[in-house]
Amino acid sequence: MDAGSILPLFAAIAIIVAIFLFWRRRRRYGKPTDDRQTWVIAVAIAVGVVIWLVLGLSVNAAFLHLPLVILMGIAGGFLWGAIPGLLKAFTGAHEVITTIMLNFIGLLVVDWLIKSQDPILLGNPGATKPETPEILPTGFLPYFNEITVPMVIVAAVTMLLLNLFIHRANLNARNIRKTLLIAATTFLGGWFLISITVNGELHFGIVLTLIAIWLVDWFLEQTTPGFELKMVGTNQDAARYAGANVPWNIFLAMALAGGLAGLAGAVEMAGNTHHMEPALFANIGFDAIAVALLARTNPRNTLWAGLLWGGLLSGAALMQSRADISVDLILIVQALIIMFIAADQIIRYLYRIPEGHADTRITLTTSWGG
Repeated sequence: MDAGSILPLFAAIAIIVAIFLFWRRRRRYGKPTDDRQTWVIAVAIAVGVVIWLVLGLSVNAAFLHLPLVILMGIAGGFLWGAIPGLLKAFTGAHEVITTIMLNFIGLLVVDWLIKSQDPILLGNPGATKPETPEILPTGFLPYFNEITVPMVIVAAVTMLLLNLFIHRANLNARNIRKTLLIAATTFLGGWFLISITVNGELHFGIVLTLIAIWLVDWFLEQTTPGFELKMVGTNQDAARYAGANVPWNIFLAMALAGGLAGLAGAVEMAGNTHHMEPALFANIGFDAIAVALLARTNPRNTLWAGLLWGGLLSGAALMQSRADISVDLILIVQALIIMFIAADQIIRYLYRIPEGHADTRITLTTSWGG
């Protein structure tokens, strides 16, 4: 993989930064406008970029492949999540029942597509086990050991200049120190990621993960639709009384959750497996529920909870081969973590302990999410 395969990721990051800077300037300097205008402009930018890429398809198809893998993963997950969202919003069907049923439908349909022999649909005729052919190398996520130190220096200098531009109207000592710290963190973080990448296993999926976490947190905490989404999730009756469109927000929550799940699948496909097998991602959703519980449903804390959970899962096989300790020990540790996190609500229910006020209530257990 050459350096050109990394350009789509940097282009996507640049677009996101441009949208964020526009939103920041609009709030600070511009005339207050409705948040929907920001979303319209963001969508317009995205559509313009897609049209530009499509027009350049015959010139540089490799530049298109990786973004399309990611975008199609998000789109597929969004559409799949929209099905239980529509059922919940407009028929009242319980989301647990519908999503469990859709799990079996999805698994069995993929199983049929891969294993079908007459005709061959998605299967690889030359493989010794049921699987799809590998995606082309142009669709692989680049690995950090392919990034050179000069590229990290360029990224650090870019962050330095970007922050100087942002704070140009108030360039005091505090903002200068903050700018230098961000640039130094960018360089040291990039150098660290390059150094710890062994056998090409650490890829740019971690960058997409950080962007996704930031976008979700920004959407929920800084936008009107995000506030409505949280309000509907907390109390539908109060949200309806306040004028929120409850069915739409239920649909949006399920569809966006599906889009994030599709992003996770696309990153796993483009970064690790590069092909699909039956039931390849069968347990990831259940692990995600545990991570969300550990993070107390706070997007910013899912990073640390995910690192802990992923470390336990990835270290299980190595622990068994090196120390001859059964992987069941990891399952026991994971079960204990979930039990202790859930103990707060369990004990309150068993002993009828009231929640109380936020300043006076008793905290029985805690996690990264509080």
